[in-house]
Amino acid sequence: MVLILLTCLLTAPAVCCAQSVFIWKMETESIVDPDGGGSVQQDYAVKRALDELELVYEVGRDLPEDLSPYRVIFVLMGWWC
Repeated sequence: MVLILLTCLLTAPAVCCAQSVFIWKMETESIVDPDGGGSVQQDYAVKRALDELELVYEVGRDLPEDLSPYRVIFVLMGWWC
């Protein structure tokens, strides 16, 4: 829960006026969920934060050639970076 709140606080200023967000998910590894145990994908907290803010987003492993439809782009490079 703390991770989700922190993500919301850090991303809210950047995405408050965003019409569309792109999450570029470069790795597919799972990480340990600090709230519920088990494993989740690395974009779990970002997607939950954007869902709570009721923002439109797309997730992809490949970066689109045309980025003009997006106001914000999150680049998720895994947890070893």
